[in-house]
Amino acid sequence: MNKKQIRYLFTGLALFLAFFPFLTTFNEIGTRIAENSPLYHFLQEWVVPFEVKMVANILRLFAIKLSVYGNSTIAINHNLAKISWNCIGWQSMLLVVISLIMGLQGNFTIASKIETILLALIGTYFINIFRMVFILWLLATANPLYALIYHNLLAIIVTLLWLFLFWWFSYGFVLEVKQSNKPHQ
Repeated sequence: MNKKQIRYLFTGLALFLAFFPFLTTFNEIGTRIAENSPLYHFLQEWVVPFEVKMVANILRLFAIKLSVYGNSTIAINHNLAKISWNCIGWQSMLLVVISLIMGLQGNFTIASKIETILLALIGTYFINIFRMVFILWLLATANPLYALIYHNLLAIIVTLLWLFLFWWFSYGFVLEVKQSNKPHQ
């Protein structure tokens, strides 16, 4: 990773943190708009139930006693956690896509760009699963207030840490600079 790329990433992070309060407000507006789109129904009817089952089964591996109600509600310790389309990480996917647009600007091979994109999407998916598992683990093992604080404020930090780790790894080990076809003089 060169200094220019690091500067872009840190500038992006600084801008993100500066505008975080506005993004929270935009999230509410964006949520209302998205709920009227066909994508909303696909996510709510197909993706959410799959992820609820995945999260519940991961929590069961840690001996967390829980019940799943319907396609989107998990009960833990007399607390109900409703997982909706808005909980599955579309905001972090949006951040990753924006960072991919910025980060893949260099003269890299197509194959290494595709590998980087796949790593970003798959990694972000699992980071979002981890985020939901951790919130519900907190709900099961600690004061529910901790789960709420993590959900509302700290989960974004996990996404940002993932982005930095991802870009460090991608620039260091995945992305390959195209070889020049010019003959050496």
